[in-house]
Amino acid sequence: MKRIATKWMVTLLFVMIIGLGLLGFSIHHVITQHYRSYIEQSLYNRTESYANILSHDFETKTLQHVAGMEKGPSTGVAVFSPTGNLLIHSGLVINNEVLQATKKWLQEKNKSQKIKHAVLSLKQQGIIMAKSPINKNKKVLGTVIIVTNQSWLETTLSEFESTIELASAGALLVAAGFGLLLSRRIVRPILNMRKTAEQLAKGNYQTRVAVTGQDELASLGKQMNRLAESLSYYQSSRREFLSHVAHELRTPLTYVKGYAALLARTAKDEEEKNLTHIIFEQSNRLERIVDDLVTLSRLDEGQIKLHPEKTELGLLLNKIVEEMKPRAKELDIELNLHVKESIDIFVDIHRFHQIIMNLIDNALRYSKKGTIVTISTFKDRKHATIQVKDQGIGMTPEQLDRIWERFYRVEKSRSRQYGGSGLGLSIVKHLVELHHGTIDVHSVPEKGTTFIIKFPITKKDE
Repeated sequence: MKRIATKWMVTLLFVMIIGLGLLGFSIHHVITQHYRSYIEQSLYNRTESYANILSHDFETKTLQHVAGMEKGPSTGVAVFSPTGNLLIHSGLVINNEVLQATKKWLQEKNKSQKIKHAVLSLKQQGIIMAKSPINKNKKVLGTVIIVTNQSWLETTLSEFESTIELASAGALLVAAGFGLLLSRRIVRPILNMRKTAEQLAKGNYQTRVAVTGQDELASLGKQMNRLAESLSYYQSSRREFLSHVAHELRTPLTYVKGYAALLARTAKDEEEKNLTHIIFEQSNRLERIVDDLVTLSRLDEGQIKLHPEKTELGLLLNKIVEEMKPRAKELDIELNLHVKESIDIFVDIHRFHQIIMNLIDNALRYSKKGTIVTISTFKDRKHATIQVKDQGIGMTPEQLDRIWERFYRVEKSRSRQYGGSGLGLSIVKHLVELHHGTIDVHSVPEKGTTFIIKFPITKKDE
């Protein structure tokens, strides 16, 4: 169970089942005992009533009248003499086995027992007997015994149990319904916060949590909104800082490169030429970093406009690969291009060139000597797919989550050795999305990395 709503519902239902079970058991026990006591007391009251009548008039006519009062299918009455002889009886329940049970009860020493439960051997039938002596002037004239069959009582109690079970099931369903509504009401703000957290993790710092109420969840939502505001301010401040730095560095870099070139031409010996060459190369590297910063700044501000035109994908890729082959040869890496069919796409050629160059350069920098970097193309009904695959150091899942971050390097020492700034992939992602495309990456440590870019074949409105 991963969802909070599921856990909440299971817990609520478990508590409800336990609670309803205990409540139902208690109610059943109390009412059952009360009902049994009521039936027993009712039987005894009737025996006393008959005994009282017979104590005033112990004649045959009166005995017949009493017998006629208990002729039901489940109850019967029997009147015995003081010596235990049967004087009269009535009712379908009174049979020989019942008469034997009543005579046996009369012969027991416990004279004060008013109610007795007995089980007959015939079909294991249960009966309840109530007795009351017939006294007149302190003389015992006989005993009245009323017998009732327990089957109707058990049937009544069984129906009562069924009623309790149905009521419990209904209460459980109602509670489950209210619990579901309540769980959704409670969990909905948490789900909204989770979505907001996911957006913040993706860098969308403008998203906010809709806060309602004054409870703990509302307080948490307010804190998340404050966090989002802080992150948004940090992001905008960082972008503004990088934009200013990039623009301010351009002018001094131009001077440095110019003077380095001048010194190289007027160098007096080989050592001076080497030193000025190093200054010139490092200035170029710094200039590329500044260009990347300017590009990112313009992307953030929405100042880069694309000028897409129809072009043949294979020819464009072949030109880029030919430009990168000297770099691959220098690193002892084979660079292959596989184009299966002619594919026409609408792209900004300059920005497309920048995307593919960055990806190939990234693959070369992180590949091992003697390995192969492969660029392949595929086509489906809506998209043209470009795949850049290397056999390099690969990345862990944790590294994959961060490769689009600015200045992030998978392996710092290698990227610095080959001049990486940690900005290339961030630029690539922005430019691909500007083309209404998607970029994905798959990687296995020590086995290599594959970047997959999809561009729409049809032209999109800008």
